[in-house]
Amino acid sequence: MKGLFRTFEVIISIIIIMFAFIFFYTNQNIIVEFDGNYEKIGIESLKTLDYGNQLHYYTLKNDTESIRNLILPNFPPIVDIFIQICDINCNVPTLNAKETKSIHYFISGSPNNINNREIILFVLLND
Repeated sequence: MKGLFRTFEVIISIIIIMFAFIFFYTNQNIIVEFDGNYEKIGIESLKTLDYGNQLHYYTLKNDTESIRNLILPNFPPIVDIFIQICDINCNVPTLNAKETKSIHYFISGSPNNINNREIILFVLLND
């Protein structure tokens, strides 16, 4: 009986230590400043969608709203994003924000549509 309680204590202590490691070493991305971190979040979000073939699918349909809805949860609430999809020449939109950064991502066409597309992700810092 004494050995059973000792084993139980060891198991509980291992679980507590594991939770401590998980708590201290998980990736906690809290971004306060408008710096290169937002660009990294944007490019990684676009890459993730591209590797899952979602970016290609929505880009060929010119569905910027679906792309925006998939990417926006990766950013903190003080940031808004605007997606623009274009072929060769892109018209720069007028965006009202305190600060703006743009991320350009290129994808190739598909067998049915050989036109290459450029996706521009505008990251807007609002107050």
